[in-house]
Amino acid sequence: MDRAATELVCRRDLRVVTLYGSGLQAVGTDNAISTGPYEPCGLWSDAFWDHPDQPDGIAYQSRRDARELCLALFARPDLSFDIKSTKPLTAMLHEIAGLLDGYGKSLSPT
Repeated sequence: MDRAATELVCRRDLRVVTLYGSGLQAVGTDNAISTGPYEPCGLWSDAFWDHPDQPDGIAYQSRRDARELCLALFARPDLSFDIKSTKPLTAMLHEIAGLLDGYGKSLSPT
């Protein structure tokens, strides 16, 4: 089976805790939440999971590239997605090459 990228659409609006920018002060932490260590990050995640507002997940800065945002979603029972599109990675070689080039990386056959 070929590898593919699938675009998903949530069936309802997502409620996400913003753990970057001014969202950090709103919850009383700093950007160490994006860089580890993992134990305190896990405690924060547990606290958000248990919060009465029941957020669906957390948005945070990538540890490897602070220009990028990451999204971690909780497995809430009412959270479901529809497939918008699926594209084989072999059909995305131009996009993948652009991403790799942007980070100074490349692939070579093994």
